Amino acid sequence: MHKNAVYQLLLVAMAIAAVFGLYFFGKTTQPLTIEEAADAFTFSPEEVDFDTDVLMQKAVLELDAESATQLESVPKEGQIDFWTSQDRNDIATLLSREEAKERGSSEQWERSGDLATRAFRESDDSLAKVFFLQEAVSSYEKALDTQPNTDTKLKLAKIHTSLTGATMQGVLLLREIVEDDPAHVQANYELGLLSLQSGQNDKALARFDQLIKQEPKFIEPYILKAQILLSDSRNDEAKDVIDAAIANTPNDDGKAVLQEMKERIN
Repeated sequence: MHKNAVYQLLLVAMAIAAVFGLYFFGKTTQPLTIEEAADAFTFSPEEVDFDTDVLMQKAVLELDAESATQLESVPKEGQIDFWTSQDRNDIATLLSREEAKERGSSEQWERSGDLATRAFRESDDSLAKVFFLQEAVSSYEKALDTQPNTDTKLKLAKIHTSLTGATMQGVLLLREIVEDDPAHVQANYELGLLSLQSGQNDKALARFDQLIKQEPKFIEPYILKAQILLSDSRNDEAKDVIDAAIANTPNDDGKAVLQEMKERIN
């Protein structure tokens, strides 16, 4: 196969992998720019020059008349849910953070981190993105300090590996998860993907092989394994892997995409 054809096929593989990744792991998010990431870890949420009072006042003014009237009757403990129902995770984050400070529970801090992550994704303002990203990191760290939890650790790891640029911090968290639970699907997937991105193909293959044996209906490891084999010109092996993926894909659309990928190899 010509190098250009291989390159095009790898692009297709990565595109398919992204689709399957979105299916299995939810919405993806673009990383911060270098400048934004640097800002995020230079300042704490309290130090970022981001006026949260103005943000809250503006949010109230932007409510329609019915919602504004409804807000007047919402008790304090229901206001977070009210703002999430208004698709204002930024305001919900601010309220959740104060609630977490009062109660100090791991669950409250994790909720604050979840809301901050959503607010980060939804914001178009770079300063707000820095604020909410740092708020997410801070909240998840407080949750883990209060009570270690695998799900929270995974969320924090993914933020570091995909958004903040603090990849090694994320890797260490993922390794902790796998040490406690060697069969943890998502942590092994994330470590395999990071190995692939850093050119450690043997380590990536080992992770993907483990996932294929453990979770044969999880399609993305097949695709990424095929990508590695193609990069080594092991085309027949790559086609066998894709055949296995087709056999385990539950829907016709997925089978068709994988079949097209296989035909491109031919």
